[in-house]
Amino acid sequence: MMFDVDLQYFGGRGAKYEAARDIVGQYSMDQITDSKDKIVDFFSAMDKSNGVRIDLEDYKIKVSKEANAQAEQLADSLVDRMMERNYGAEEDYKAIRQMLQGTYSISEYDRKNIPDFTRYMRSSENFLKIGRQGMSIDSKYEELASMFPGYFDAQAHTSPSDRLMDINNVLSGLKDSISSGMNLSDEERSEAARYLKNDIIKGYAYVLNQRRRKPA
Repeated sequence: MMFDVDLQYFGGRGAKYEAARDIVGQYSMDQITDSKDKIVDFFSAMDKSNGVRIDLEDYKIKVSKEANAQAEQLADSLVDRMMERNYGAEEDYKAIRQMLQGTYSISEYDRKNIPDFTRYMRSSENFLKIGRQGMSIDSKYEELASMFPGYFDAQAHTSPSDRLMDINNVLSGLKDSISSGMNLSDEERSEAARYLKNDIIKGYAYVLNQRRRKPA
């Protein structure tokens, strides 16, 4: 069994983790660390079995039946980890976060409108840096509402405490919507698993190629 080799994609410093990282990134997988580890484990198994090798005469990858079956099994276990990326949400999230750099202040009176304010401020629910002195939440919210009217409504949220929580709710929602599981048909899933299998094998071929180029 043979595949055309496109090793240029797997650029960088080389080695198993580099190739595994590139594959996980290319397919936008979640469970990133575990996904990389599973691919590296496959590479290590190929080191022992010599199931994948590069034919230097025609520069093709040769794969044993056993290695191909292992790669198919691995791809089938990883294909459901592919995530669909919402680039519009990602761009808006980054732009809003950029606008919110710096420290913001909120009065003691308004802090009391948020239950357990100290816990809230320190939790993952809060994206803003809050201090005793800082910029006005009100003025920043007005700016956000003018630039992102689809997300912020200055008429609906009028108090600093409501505006702080609304900013955090918007950012949390955008962050959650950046990546979501792909709803693939059986045919699409099979095709994705086939491409993933081939790229896993090509990833190991890249590792072999890097070893061959490394000076003795």
